[in-house]
Amino acid sequence: MPWFRKYTLLFALIASGLLASPARASDAVPSPRPGHYNEGLGSSLLLKADGRFDWHVGPKGNARVVGDWRVRDRMLTLHPDPPAGERFSPLAQDAPWSEAADLALRSTLVAEFEKARLRSCPYIASIHAAALNSALLANGRKIEPDRRRAAEAREQSSRALQDLRQRIDAYHASVEAGRVAEAEGSLATMQQDIAAAFTAESERTFAGGDASETGFLRALDEIHARCAPPPQEAGPLRYAVLIENAPGTRFAPQVLVKFRTASAASQTTEAHARNRGDASPGAWAAWASDAPVVEIRLFWEGGPDEGLRVDPAPPGRVRRVVFNDLGGNRPVFDGPVQMRLVDDGFVMVGTEWRYDWRRAENDGD
Repeated sequence: MPWFRKYTLLFALIASGLLASPARASDAVPSPRPGHYNEGLGSSLLLKADGRFDWHVGPKGNARVVGDWRVRDRMLTLHPDPPAGERFSPLAQDAPWSEAADLALRSTLVAEFEKARLRSCPYIASIHAAALNSALLANGRKIEPDRRRAAEAREQSSRALQDLRQRIDAYHASVEAGRVAEAEGSLATMQQDIAAAFTAESERTFAGGDASETGFLRALDEIHARCAPPPQEAGPLRYAVLIENAPGTRFAPQVLVKFRTASAASQTTEAHARNRGDASPGAWAAWASDAPVVEIRLFWEGGPDEGLRVDPAPPGRVRRVVFNDLGGNRPVFDGPVQMRLVDDGFVMVGTEWRYDWRRAENDGD
């Protein structure tokens, strides 16, 4: 098991309190001496005489935790310091527009197109879900030619598609007439028609049916084409945010970026990294607006409800923001870390793994 998966389990156990094992009265062990202690996976822990600790987690020590240590009832307890500083730091210097900014803008426009299509035709989501479910059920299934079964499935698929087209026509007629309840009823029935069509088409395929014998895929293409909203021209004013990685850090997931104009028009999009490797420049978010953007806000899990306000760069420029990992991939601890003392160190015991810390051999008193 890779070290980082093992440590992920370890941190989860720490947070849930499963690692705290009560000491027995017969466990006569000395208190740990200040000094260096090592753990089998490469982590090192320095207990200082002044009651502070410095913990480097992982083979490369790229995750560091500092704080206070105490001993009580044969338990060593580490109290990590709370994070300090800002999670994100806007930079004063912006950057020129780039190809990556164009990619981010196109991603935003595609996402807006899909949202508009789902607003116009919410049943598209049911079609996508049925297609995914059909693919999952087909995984590993073998084709068993059967002409009779293929013919029956083809008829069932055709009837289901015909019913689906009628439901779609009824849905749009209800929407145009303002009959909301009737439209919602059509949507509920459509889910059954969609599931029946995909089930029948799957049976036809695995009975050896020829793909040219059915208009299933063509019918789905026609449904999608009907739901294509009219193309919208991107606004003339282009804005982008680049969330850069501070040295030695990884990008924080799920950062939402909200652009707002003076007229209260806004666009919220998730910042996406162009690369996921260690050399990743960060993540991008972009929007094209008809009116000047007056404010940008960043939202992330655990951040303030109002987000972080960032002044936009001039149109056609990129606002740069640095993501600070507050300690270089610092593990998040929900509370103190406890270790049970043994003769020559201490032990962290979980349900599956045992973590032994021993005093470094070359460490003096």
